[in-house]
Amino acid sequence: MRKVVGLVVLLGGVFWCGYYLGQQPPEQVKRTLQTLSGEVVERTLGIETNDLLRQKAMLQAKARLLQSKIRVLQGQYQQAAEELSQSMLHLKETMALQREKSAALLRRLMAKLDALQRTLLAGDPTAQEQIEDAQHDLDTLIEQP
Repeated sequence: MRKVVGLVVLLGGVFWCGYYLGQQPPEQVKRTLQTLSGEVVERTLGIETNDLLRQKAMLQAKARLLQSKIRVLQGQYQQAAEELSQSMLHLKETMALQREKSAALLRRLMAKLDALQRTLLAGDPTAQEQIEDAQHDLDTLIEQP
């Protein structure tokens, strides 16, 4: 039954398109198709550009997070806090380009980094596990399509 209904809808759509195209002058149909194809290409390129910018910002944030991890191991807590603030700036760039499904994970990661930064600015030696947990969350975000 579905196949029959689908076939009828398909044939109806083809008939309607043929009727519509037959009623319009050829130049108008050509312009309409060019406009439509241009919009499709523009949207597709826009999506790819946003994905690339998002990936770039996340990778920069990860690089800063790893640099912060190195600074903590060296006992340079002030510099580690500065690296975390740079990482958070990159994550804020990502927030504008982020999809809804992973925005909650991104907000949670930013809250973790903020708490970690406050701990470092206070001069308290922070647990390496907290940085590794934040790194794991960031890796999860990077791997998402």
